[in-house]
Amino acid sequence: MDSTGSFPKTGSGSTAADKAAEAVKDGVRTTEQGLNTAANSVAGKVNQLRDQAAPALERASAKAQEIGRKGMDALTDASNQIRDRALQASAAAVSYAKEGLNKSTDRGANSLR
Repeated sequence: MDSTGSFPKTGSGSTAADKAAEAVKDGVRTTEQGLNTAANSVAGKVNQLRDQAAPALERASAKAQEIGRKGMDALTDASNQIRDRALQASAAAVSYAKEGLNKSTDRGANSLR
C-alpha cells in the first residue's frame, strides 16, 4: 500500500479488476435503463386504461342516476296513489257516518210522532 492508502496497480490484475468493475457498472446502468423503460411503460398503460375507463364510468354514473330518478318517480306515483285512496276512503267513511246519523235521526223523529 502506498502513502495515499491505495494499493499500487500491478499490471494485468488491476486491468482485469478495472474491466470487471466497468462491466458491473455497465450492467447496473443497463438495468437502471431497463427499469426506467418498464416503469414508463407501466405508467403509460395505466394512463391509457384510465382514459379508456373514464367514458365507461361516466356511462355507468349516468345509468345509475337514471335508475335513481325512475325509482324516485315510482315512489312519488305510489305515494300519490296511496294518498288518493286514503282521501277516497275518508270521504266514504264520512258519507257513511252522515247517512247513519241521518237514518238514526229520522228513526228518532218518527218514533216521537
